[in-house]
Amino acid sequence: MIYIFNTIKCNITNDQLQKVYDFAKRMDDEGYLRPIREGGTTNRNQLVILKNNIEGKIAEFGVFNWINDKLIKNNPDLSCDSPSDWVGNKNSYDRGYDLFLKKGNFELPLEVKSSSLFAKSLLLEEKRWSLNDSLEVINNDHKEIKAPFAFISVKVDMNWIENNMLDGFKINNKFVVQDSPKIFINGVLESKILKKCIEEKTNLFQKNDIIPTSKSTKLDAPNYIFPVWSSNLNNLYKMHKPEFGLNVIHRALKKGL
Repeated sequence: MIYIFNTIKCNITNDQLQKVYDFAKRMDDEGYLRPIREGGTTNRNQLVILKNNIEGKIAEFGVFNWINDKLIKNNPDLSCDSPSDWVGNKNSYDRGYDLFLKKGNFELPLEVKSSSLFAKSLLLEEKRWSLNDSLEVINNDHKEIKAPFAFISVKVDMNWIENNMLDGFKINNKFVVQDSPKIFINGVLESKILKKCIEEKTNLFQKNDIIPTSKSTKLDAPNYIFPVWSSNLNNLYKMHKPEFGLNVIHRALKKGL
């Protein structure tokens, strides 16, 4: 693993890149991704949606490999399902989260959140997350599903996606692996921190606010924003450094939380 400013560079194999391409091809043909983000107004065109699909799946494989290398390799009683190739429509749902880390019959759901290489924070749409009557954080896309144990923020090289998998507004008809995209783990956020923010209305920024870790990028919708650990925004809750966050996940799995 390579460390750059408290992020961790992770890898993806050629076989996994082929799976990303196959997934993106199917999504382009038959899948569904919301054109407008929760609480937003900007209508994402087909190119943006396609990029988001590819970026997200690359990030999932990067996290999957990171967890296997840093945790499962030394703990054979643990396992993690490979990222899903599920393609649905607006009337169907998958299991709700990207990865499930397992120990025996107990599993810990994890949500992977991807962004560009320049991102220095994790954004969670306000309208997607709320508290139920038991004061548990729930996912409003799947109201019966509690929030994942943790969110893992990942940066992906968008230029690589444009140069290797896309042909204008379409996905390439063929994909030949020549190199790999840059992938960095940005940080880890436990859902209990999101719960504090929902209760306290902290870390919450409104539509058209400038993202505090950016010089000029404005929000299209209200979001809870969590900077990387090295940020000087000490008035906000921050993400854990990647390795510390992975240790938190491991401890929770051992306790069966």
